[in-house]
This record gives sequence, structure tokens and C-alpha cells, in this order.
Amino acid sequence: MVVQKVVLIPGDGIGPEVTSLTVKLFEAADVPIEWVTVELGEPAIKKYDDPFPEDALKTIKKYPVIFKGPLTTPVG
Repeated sequence: MVVQKVVLIPGDGIGPEVTSLTVKLFEAADVPIEWVTVELGEPAIKKYDDPFPEDALKTIKKYPVIFKGPLTTPVG
């Protein structure tokens, strides 16, 4: 069975909780997915001082499938 690489953007707020449960659902169903996690939004701001780092964009462009959790819009 071919393993599909999927970009996982957990998001922020409730996003990480929702996406982690969805990942568990795919795992329980034995769907052959390799998750490639990318941080955007608040987690990226805290880590890189940028809500959408260039490396994240490069990773997103590399794979045809993306699963994205909710993201908030930073104020300011």
C-alpha cells in the first residue's frame, strides 16, 4: 500500500485538539499517511516571530495534500 504524505497544520486555539483527534481517526482506520507537520499562526509567531514562515510555505508547496486546523488572525 502506498503511503501518502500529508502536510498537517495543527493551527491554534482549538485547532491542535481537533487535528490530533483526526490524526488518531486516520491511524485507527489504518490509512497509510505520513504526516509532515508545519507550524502556522500563533505557534509560528511564538517560535519564529512570523505567522507564515518561508520554510512552511516551501513544505506546503512540496506536497499536494494539506490538512489544516483552525487558525486565528493575529491582531495588530
